[in-house]
Amino acid sequence: RPLFKQFFWIFVLVCVTLLYLGAKPPEGIYVILARICTVYYFLFFLVILPLLGIFEKTKPLPTSITESVLGNGGSGGAAASGAVAAAETKA
Repeated sequence: RPLFKQFFWIFVLVCVTLLYLGAKPPEGIYVILARICTVYYFLFFLVILPLLGIFEKTKPLPTSITESVLGNGGSGGAAASGAVAAAETKA
């Protein structure tokens, strides 16, 4: 979901900016920037996420987990090399 990634990283930047602006005195440009970031913060949850769920399509799911992991020609019963231990005998 490439469009979601862009909105998410903007959201992270807005959160960090709000942390920074919260430590500043409430005067001048700090208040204006904090209001702009706050508007985006709430828009992200109330508008952007629901609309992305409607308009942005995800990748299709694979038909089987074994096909995506092992490929088309693999068999699921084979053990990995070195995974089988030798049987122990008691003396």
